Amino acid sequence: MTKLFTPGDAMHDNAQRLLESELIAWFTTVAADGTPHAVPVWFFWHEEAVWILTRRDSVKARHVARGSRALVHLNTQGRFGADVVVLTGSARILDQSAAEWITPVRDRWEAKYADGIEDFGMPADTILEEFSAVICMRPEKLLVW
Repeated sequence: MTKLFTPGDAMHDNAQRLLESELIAWFTTVAADGTPHAVPVWFFWHEEAVWILTRRDSVKARHVARGSRALVHLNTQGRFGADVVVLTGSARILDQSAAEWITPVRDRWEAKYADGIEDFGMPADTILEEFSAVICMRPEKLLVW
């Protein structure tokens, strides 16, 4: 796998910071007929991959299971669209459930989304049951400016 980030590059350092701290990313897949499907998602940046919990029957899960490539981008920062972070790559659905996958990172995931979990009105365990599929998107290309 190609190294995505150049150490000491200010834009790459900022991209890593945003991937760790931003709460929402846009996840884009493509239907069999070529129609793009973009949705905002909670995501977790871990081991240089984007991890997304979803319902097993979601459109994005069906696209990923079919082999769709994926694109993840963050909302831009600032009034004029600075701090662009776009990742493209392959995605797959894990064999293990969200409850199994999350064990080693659960404290960090719950800390990141504590306000969202409260606003969602469901305990974390219920969210993990409802959004039981885990998509792992392995970026192959990074675009920043």
